[in-house]
Amino acid sequence: MQIINILAMHRYPKIVRRVINEEADKCSKAYAHLSPDAKKTVDDLGQHKNKLDS
Repeated sequence: MQIINILAMHRYPKIVRRVINEEADKCSKAYAHLSPDAKKTVDDLGQHKNKLDS
């Protein structure tokens, strides 16, 4: 999967950036509509994933 991503970034950087920005925008809008408890759960999951990645 990483190789495909690298090739896509190399050959089609504008398209890849646009898609990433669109997805990030959708995520931020969805996050804004969550209840405070749901936001806390999402934040906790994100922190847990970051610990696993490092």
